[in-house]
Amino acid sequence: MSPASRCQISTTPSSSRPIKQIAGRGMTVTLRFFASYAESLGMSSLVLDLSDGATVADAVMTVGTMPGASQLPPSPLVAVNHAYAKQSQLLRDGDEIALIPPVAGG
Repeated sequence: MSPASRCQISTTPSSSRPIKQIAGRGMTVTLRFFASYAESLGMSSLVLDLSDGATVADAVMTVGTMPGASQLPPSPLVAVNHAYAKQSQLLRDGDEIALIPPVAGG
């Protein structure tokens, strides 16, 4: 079973930028996108309703099906609730997942 069942566009009161919401059952998590990832996907956040037992990999796979996601690596660096996480980490209701783009410096 796929962790997402449908997609719906809405806007938040604090911003006119669209936020995609993917609805299903079990838990709700928020994904945050930064820099090139936000630009590729056309949004800075995404609310996902996932099935119980979903992992980081399930959330990343769902993002990978969206327009613009071809610019993201198959297994990006991820943090859950401000701590680095493995793709196999189980998610819980209310988790915040950040997809962290590569950083170059000088």
